[in-house]
Amino acid sequence: MAAKGSCSLQPATLAMMQKRQYADHPLLPGITYGLFEGELNHGTRILTHSGEVDSFESWMVLIPSAEIGIYVVANSSDSGTVMHERLVQAVADILLPSAPLPVVEPGENASFPVEQAAGSYSYSISPQHSWGRWVRLLELSVYHVTVKGQQVWIQRPGSTGEGSLFVPVKDGVYQEKGGKQRVWFHKKNGVWQMTGLEGVTMVGSGILNSSLWQLLFYGSQALLWLIVLVVWAVRYIFSWLTGGSRAPFSQLHWVALLFTIYVPVQLMVGLRNMQFGFPGWYKWGICSLPLLASLLAVWMIWSRLRAALGLDKKTIWLCAAAFAAWMFTVFLLYWNMLSIHYV
Repeated sequence: MAAKGSCSLQPATLAMMQKRQYADHPLLPGITYGLFEGELNHGTRILTHSGEVDSFESWMVLIPSAEIGIYVVANSSDSGTVMHERLVQAVADILLPSAPLPVVEPGENASFPVEQAAGSYSYSISPQHSWGRWVRLLELSVYHVTVKGQQVWIQRPGSTGEGSLFVPVKDGVYQEKGGKQRVWFHKKNGVWQMTGLEGVTMVGSGILNSSLWQLLFYGSQALLWLIVLVVWAVRYIFSWLTGGSRAPFSQLHWVALLFTIYVPVQLMVGLRNMQFGFPGWYKWGICSLPLLASLLAVWMIWSRLRAALGLDKKTIWLCAAAFAAWMFTVFLLYWNMLSIHYV
């Protein structure tokens, strides 16, 4: 244990821990060894780390230039670290010498095609790979960027007009007017991205690749197969009551049953067990149902085409249904929602 007023770490070790190790852009806050860079209102560099568990929210702040550390913990996490940040700023205003607020001067950004950066950007913190990729379907927060001359207006998700105006700094970097938040607009693989807000990189999203559109596709497929089962059940009950020929449970209905079982179980178990792991019956059983449904769809088309001499209405319907089953399975494959993604 270190004596009072001393440090248990060597000065070189401490300096290395507090040195920037990575940043998306030199003008954006970066990260050190386990700590995140930030600024106080008057521009003083700080290093922070937050923690949250069971409605408790904590925030640790180091001010290396003043050798000051501040730790705030609250038994509420509804507002994130907003209260913590205000309290740290108030303490810093008392302990640190007063300094004028930095004035952001618009930089030379005339060559930057800012008008191309306008549009919608999806906020996502779900994994880009592995089985958790599908969670992005439920992340519907979208930031809207509007260009006003060389400045940009960024509207927050779910708001009707609440947002902030950002002025150009340099090389696609913009800073909040009257604030300290910075964002960086850049292109990757031909797609516009916005880095800085919420500490993440947001990807420009159109209608077709938006989470809402993908979720609607997922829901429409689930509804389609449920309707197929309901129609069969209604026909079966009606024929049973009237004494007529009962509707057979065909290959199509097996496909519909597999998907109808898969969707609600996948959502409930997938969300509930995400933090602590999934049971084997879910990974290898439930998540294999779409694969079985696709195999049935292949057999369904093959058997119909082999037996049919022409394309009657029933054959066309079965082919369309089989194609829908394939498309749904490909969709689930893309979003890493099948058993093969747990290997």
